[in-house]
Amino acid sequence: MVRRMQVGPATSSALSGILAARRRLDEDADRIAQDPFDVDALVESAWQPLAVRADAEVLRAADESTGALFDALA
Repeated sequence: MVRRMQVGPATSSALSGILAARRRLDEDADRIAQDPFDVDALVESAWQPLAVRADAEVLRAADESTGALFDALA
């Protein structure tokens, strides 16, 4: 019997955050293309990669925790 693994809340939240930050970065890029002096879009576009990195760290930590749990159960 093959069991399907559930994605935990930390993993789900991190993936959602990464996707949301990428979507916002795309929106900021569109705004900057229309108005290169849109200061809000320029500032926000500088912060979006930091949000992706933060969520990637959460994803990494969740992955390490899952691996440690599997090691403990083995």
